[in-house]
Amino acid sequence: MPQTGLLPGSWAMLIFGVLLLWGGLAFFITTAMRAEQARLARRKK
Repeated sequence: MPQTGLLPGSWAMLIFGVLLLWGGLAFFITTAMRAEQARLARRKK
């Protein structure tokens, strides 16, 4: 039996999970930065 590593379905799940994680992280960071910038902008006025 040849060594194929993970099944294609497993790779798809892994890639999907990583993309979901990165997307969530990027969304959280951008949201936090926007909130911080808005807070600083309000403080300057």
